Amino acid sequence: MLNTLVISALASCIGAVPCSCIPLAPLTSRSAVTAALDAAAAVFEGTVARIEDVRVPPSTDTSVRARLPRTSDILVTVVVHRRWKGAVHDTVLVRTSAQTTACGAEFIEGRTYLVFGQSLTYSEVGTAATAQAGDTVYTSKCGPTTGAPREVRRIVGLLGQPTPRASSGRPTAPEA
Repeated sequence: MLNTLVISALASCIGAVPCSCIPLAPLTSRSAVTAALDAAAAVFEGTVARIEDVRVPPSTDTSVRARLPRTSDILVTVVVHRRWKGAVHDTVLVRTSAQTTACGAEFIEGRTYLVFGQSLTYSEVGTAATAQAGDTVYTSKCGPTTGAPREVRRIVGLLGQPTPRASSGRPTAPEA
């Protein structure tokens, strides 16, 4: 009880609203993973190559995501190893709040993650539009994005075969 009061008082002093996530269905079945895949604009596995701070300018956007109290985001460059959804390049930019208290996902350079990314304009209702090549995707700690190796392997097993890489555009030699 005392801890809750101290945390509440501290949060009110610094003006931060703690992150509050709506619990997601655990990704323990193929149907739950399929639902998470449908709700994502891009799903891919990759290694974090770089993390940089990005200032968030004042916005007139009234979406829930835009009202999150934060002063900066991070932009994470991920080198993609495999993908299940999205027309993503070999690298993808992932944006999230810099503060985990504002629902920012935690990323560490050199670590591999399974990312379930949204478009920055997704309303969180219905099936998400598929991310296009060059799109920056958004994720938070409230979604199924994970860097825990055991969890990544388990969910990848439920996702099934990744989408093949796009053709390089070069003609293939005829088989003899």
